[in-house]
Amino acid sequence: MGTPQGIIGQLGGLAFCEVVKAGNYVLHYKKNLEKLQSEMENLDDRRECINIKVREAIDGGEEILPDVKNWQMKADSMKIDVDQLIGPSTARGNMHCIACSCPNIKSRYQLSKHAEQNTQDVKELIEKGHFDEISRRRPPPLELEFPSGENYVNLDSRTPIFSNIVDALKDSSVNMIGVHGAAGVGKTTLVMEVGKKMGHDGYFKQVSLATVPKGLKVEDIQSQLANGLNFNFDPNKGSKAVQLWNKLTNGDKYLIILDDIWEKVDIKAIELPEVEAWDLFKIKVGNSFESQPKLNTIGRRVCDKCKGLPVAINAIGEALKKKPDFAWNDALVKLERYELMDIEGIDASVGASLRLSYDLLGSSNAKSCFLLCCLFREDADIPINDLTRHCLARRLLSQNPRTLEEVRNSVCTVIDALKSASLLSNGSYENVVRIHDIIRNVGISIAREEKAFFVEHGSLHWPENPIHGPPYLAISLISGKIKALPTELTFPKLHTLMFENSKLSDLEVPDEFFSKMTKLSVLILTRMRIRLPFSLGKLANLRMLHLIESDLANIAILGDLNKNLEVLSLRGSNIEALPPKIGQLTSLRVLDLEECDKLNMIPRGVVSNLTNLEELYFPDTFHKWEATTDKK
Repeated sequence: MGTPQGIIGQLGGLAFCEVVKAGNYVLHYKKNLEKLQSEMENLDDRRECINIKVREAIDGGEEILPDVKNWQMKADSMKIDVDQLIGPSTARGNMHCIACSCPNIKSRYQLSKHAEQNTQDVKELIEKGHFDEISRRRPPPLELEFPSGENYVNLDSRTPIFSNIVDALKDSSVNMIGVHGAAGVGKTTLVMEVGKKMGHDGYFKQVSLATVPKGLKVEDIQSQLANGLNFNFDPNKGSKAVQLWNKLTNGDKYLIILDDIWEKVDIKAIELPEVEAWDLFKIKVGNSFESQPKLNTIGRRVCDKCKGLPVAINAIGEALKKKPDFAWNDALVKLERYELMDIEGIDASVGASLRLSYDLLGSSNAKSCFLLCCLFREDADIPINDLTRHCLARRLLSQNPRTLEEVRNSVCTVIDALKSASLLSNGSYENVVRIHDIIRNVGISIAREEKAFFVEHGSLHWPENPIHGPPYLAISLISGKIKALPTELTFPKLHTLMFENSKLSDLEVPDEFFSKMTKLSVLILTRMRIRLPFSLGKLANLRMLHLIESDLANIAILGDLNKNLEVLSLRGSNIEALPPKIGQLTSLRVLDLEECDKLNMIPRGVVSNLTNLEELYFPDTFHKWEATTDKK
């Protein structure tokens, strides 16, 4: 602690500084007032400029942005405060008056100090008074957006339909509803009333309607939706498709009504105007090619073939990146030839560009993996682990990896190549991939033509080999209708069979069903309540068997698959114990028992007998090793 004299000295020094500061306020009070007056004049000019723009926007029926309103309130409040401090006449230049109104030192000090503080506040307010936008369009009144009102008659037959649509829209698990019927029955009037009600009741932030008559360009649909959403496209923020998609996925709830639809409208694949399409194409192939006039001309013709669809532009652009000019010429010739392909629901030019992207894949591994992804259901998250197992069982990788980890690394390398070619994309979470439905449909067409693949999701009947043409090599079915399988079917060359029930249901499988599938190497059955047939144990070439989310009466027969089976997954099935015969599967490299929550017994020696096992998956609920390993 300092001495009393030291403390007194410090206090004296502080007091002296304050006295000097106060003296400066008194001496410079006129200068401080002049600065405040000058800045207030600048603020008044900015206020008037903003006010003019605001009045014009209001006259045009637009809504003033909140930050502009807040600024106006602060500017008005600041003017009142300054007028009270120095008087309105002084604020416009009469300094003599204010000088006379300060008869003593104390008044001059206070006025000068407040003037200095307010001057800084005014400067900051002026700096904030510059806005890129003053207003935005008001949302159209629901009565104008959906003008059904007086024409709508609440008929008894309509009431339950109206209620069902409203209830479905309130259900968070529902994201799309279809209303269909003969022309003139009142579909449009009905959905307009629904839109009006949902808007009034506040279930959605905004409701927008677009009419989609036959032949309407997608950019017109974009504009209609944007108008209903009170949304302006910004030419500096990417394509209209991306901006609209970002708007609709920003976390708020929107109701989009598409009326008078004649054909499929794919919002995610919405086409781009020609200028935006060309810009995207240049980004994908690299701008350097523009310096070569010949290549530039060919590039424009190639881009035109993509019909503005980003999914096609991305794929073909990536495929041609860094390719020599003769490859571009060859690509254009193939595009014109491939346009003769007929793929239902896909524009011929788009199908051709995607087919060419597949052809330009430099690796047979990439092509095989791409076609493999097309066997999975539409919009599925495809696990990389599942692709790895398929590639192992089918021996699809030319390097013939020795371990499962080597296979997985090769698969990941191929997936990166397919992503670079824009034929695959990231999935919803880590370690899965997705394939766009348009790309998948083209892939299925290629697989059907080149590889004799049969893919039908929504099947009513079991397929038969075509009378004309090669027998099927791979079959992928999804059905909720097939309850029993036929006996007399011959698939002598079938190597992959994937059959999925849309929900767990009974399936009758004749004992001889698999007896004429001698080449089968991959078998996947999903959501089956099934008794495994005798012929399953005779599949000598089977390397991969998935029995997923199924009710399995007896799996002891799996022990007969002891020669070549390398992957066995019972994921999500109801098994309570592994039969001892599973220990005979000495070639097994993967045993997947994840989500088998009823599993409570593993006989002693079963796992240890699997001498080639590389990966073992167990359910989180299994904790009974000590209780089960002694049982035989």
